Amino acid sequence: MTYCRTFLFCMTAFVYYSVTGHILLFCSVGYVFCSPSEPIRACTRFRARVLIFNFDVPVTQGFPVIIHYQTVSEPATIRRLISVLHKSTGEVVKKKPKCLTKGMNAIVELQTQRPIALELYKDFKELGRFMLRYSGSSIAAGVVTEIKE
Repeated sequence: MTYCRTFLFCMTAFVYYSVTGHILLFCSVGYVFCSPSEPIRACTRFRARVLIFNFDVPVTQGFPVIIHYQTVSEPATIRRLISVLHKSTGEVVKKKPKCLTKGMNAIVELQTQRPIALELYKDFKELGRFMLRYSGSSIAAGVVTEIKE
């Protein structure tokens, strides 16, 4: 393990973190600093509540998307459509839908190609939000509800 000198500057909700030493060789945009005693979970499968935007193509199981999460853009696939939710109450309207169309609110299971560092929206709002894109346009916004692996 390489130790290095670090500086931490806090100001409201933003943290400025400066790292010096050999660790700079291993740091890149999108990396997440966390406490060694409470590491952030990296996963490839998770469940999320998504809101489908005005998108003409129905979203089905196996639909390929790009997840935009913080500074990370990662290819992913919608593995399962779990349920359609009522927009205002959040109650389950339909279980195991065949497809999702514009304006629908749903619970889906996503799988990424590589692990990404995620947090549950209820625990850490900033690290629990993401966007789904397809062919250069945003098709949905979502929040992480459950981390599978």
